Amino acid sequence: MKSKETVPEAIPAVVAQMILGSFEAHNRSANVDYSSPVLKPVVARIYPIFILLYFVPAALGIASNVLVVMYISKYKLYREATQAFMVNLAVCHIVQCAFVLPITLMVMLIQNWVFGQFLCFFLPLLQVSGTNVCNFFSRSPS
Repeated sequence: MKSKETVPEAIPAVVAQMILGSFEAHNRSANVDYSSPVLKPVVARIYPIFILLYFVPAALGIASNVLVVMYISKYKLYREATQAFMVNLAVCHIVQCAFVLPITLMVMLIQNWVFGQFLCFFLPLLQVSGTNVCNFFSRSPS
């Protein structure tokens, strides 16, 4: 039986860089300033497609949810529990489309975190807030 050989320390780092798409930038990593956003090399050529694919649903989501809130407010339908729930859900979706989608896109495109410590902890809360609010209010007695 062969003895287990240990993996050299450099191999996991190279594999991680290949997976993250920064293998080409391995030799240039000492020259990169990580205080500003650094685009991932994997998406360097196709990032406009990602921006378009995130912008269209975000814009449609904001517009349609604002229309829902305006319609319910105009006709004073918010007095009923169902419409109040729809306003609440629309506001949650507006927040997600206006804040969460753009920040999530930036997280996908750049390889370093530039949003600060507060947003590092607050972004996951915002990402699941729509689901949690929907579940909470759908179970509350009306």
